[in-house]
Amino acid sequence: MKIDSYNQENSVYLSYEEEVSLAVEIKDLQGQLADYNMYSTLLLFFYPTVCCLCRREEAIRAIEEEIRRERRVADEVVQAMPPAKQEKYFTMTTANEELLQVLLYFDTNIVTASELKNMQEVLVSKETEVVQSESTTRGLSTESQRLQQDLEKVQQLEGKITGELSTLKERVSTMESELHTYRDLDTLKRSAEEKKKRLQEDRVLLTQRQDSFRQLLEEKNQNYDALKTKLQENETHAQLVNLERKWQHLEQNNFVMKEFIASKSQESDYASVAKNVYQQLAEYNKCLIDSLQSNRS
Repeated sequence: MKIDSYNQENSVYLSYEEEVSLAVEIKDLQGQLADYNMYSTLLLFFYPTVCCLCRREEAIRAIEEEIRRERRVADEVVQAMPPAKQEKYFTMTTANEELLQVLLYFDTNIVTASELKNMQEVLVSKETEVVQSESTTRGLSTESQRLQQDLEKVQQLEGKITGELSTLKERVSTMESELHTYRDLDTLKRSAEEKKKRLQEDRVLLTQRQDSFRQLLEEKNQNYDALKTKLQENETHAQLVNLERKWQHLEQNNFVMKEFIASKSQESDYASVAKNVYQQLAEYNKCLIDSLQSNRS
């Protein structure tokens, strides 16, 4: 049973190593996805500029066509012009050449339609890669969560295994000490015999002490009975017993008399009654005086 459990633990550790390597691969793929996202962001950022340049290139071509048409017409007109107008024409020609140089400069520095098409194709391919990468990322994120849960389970299992191994080590240590103790049977027998002999000696000693205490108690009881009999036969003791009985009787009578005196004292206490009578008499006299004074007035 233990061998099977250890095999299961080994398989768990191997799967844990595979999960770790898969987590490293997921991390690399996430880095590549970040690069793709950055590239896609840059393309989306420059896309309006590219479209603007394309429209500008078409406008430049239209202007060039217009210039060529005007040049043909101008050549025909120049041949029929007088000298003064021809000089003016040459001035305009110089200005047109300068404008043409400016257009050539823009033409050499602006993205061509083929380059724009290539950039659009790259953008589409990168967008496709981004979509695929996002799908892969979602799958890898789900797989990463599952691996994280498996890792937590492995850590819990590892803690449980560590606790069980510690318990097993303690049990093995205890068993080794017990085996070391029980291995020497002769020493155990001698120790048991010595303990048995010591207990027997203690038992004999306690029995002797019990007998001696029992004998001493019997002697004390006998002495007590003899002294009690002798005391009962003594006349002074008999007088003391009678006096004690009389004293108890007197104490009882004294207690009864004290209670009787206290009750009679309460019955003969007229101080409160007299105080009440005097108070009522004073009130009655006051009423009489008030009545006489009112009659006189």
